Amino acid sequence: MDAARLISQRLDEVRRAIDEIDAELLDLLERRFALSREVAAIKALDPAAGAASPVRPAREQAILRRLLERATGTAPPALVVRLWRHIISGSTLVQAPALVRAPESVLADPDCRDMLRDHFGTIPVAAVADSAAALTAARDRPAEIAAVRLGGDWLVPLRKGAGGEATVIGVLPVVSDGSPPALALVGHARPEPSGADETLVVTSGRLPRDFSPAPLWEIETETGERLTSLPGFLSDAEPPLVGLKRGNERLALAVIGRYPSPLELRQP
Repeated sequence: MDAARLISQRLDEVRRAIDEIDAELLDLLERRFALSREVAAIKALDPAAGAASPVRPAREQAILRRLLERATGTAPPALVVRLWRHIISGSTLVQAPALVRAPESVLADPDCRDMLRDHFGTIPVAAVADSAAALTAARDRPAEIAAVRLGGDWLVPLRKGAGGEATVIGVLPVVSDGSPPALALVGHARPEPSGADETLVVTSGRLPRDFSPAPLWEIETETGERLTSLPGFLSDAEPPLVGLKRGNERLALAVIGRYPSPLELRQP
């Protein structure tokens, strides 16, 4: 048998193995979505479940972290994140008709648009006029999320009650590149510690230089407020924030969100 025929035969064998794996992956995916439907059926038995957000950022991030720890590196980590984000988002839609609302200016930015697509997969993203409109639309709808530019003008309407009980439940991009994130996700998901979390505080100025824990990042918004991300699942009613709040009233410190830290992908 000549070399060309051996190569062709080996390629056929490998391609058949790939086809078999594709079939197995589809079978597993169908099993996963069947279980998601079972979750939806169980939740339907609880009258309070309909008033809760179907999005669970802490669990979603925990799934991704566990998979990345398990991965050997053969599959590109960024692909693993993108693929499972689409799977998670599809499972969410099985449980509730989730929707993301973003200002037209955000959706006009290709980078922001790609972040939303990669993170939310098949969950629809609808354009609204501005940040205030995104927050107002999500205010009374637990299954909706407002996506706003982190350094934009959204804090003023948020602090005036445009978002109701909504808080920052996540930031994008979901994979950290070492710089401050671009988008804040505001919604009604119940804050839950994931094991690696951040607390977002808004102040009228910088935190003291010796404050501990040291901020992960700080930015000033278009309207002059300062946003600071602190490591940990913190509360302004407990140390260390309670002391800072009482001793520095001029800072007007307020916690506006607690969420899982963005992922850090291991380099091959």
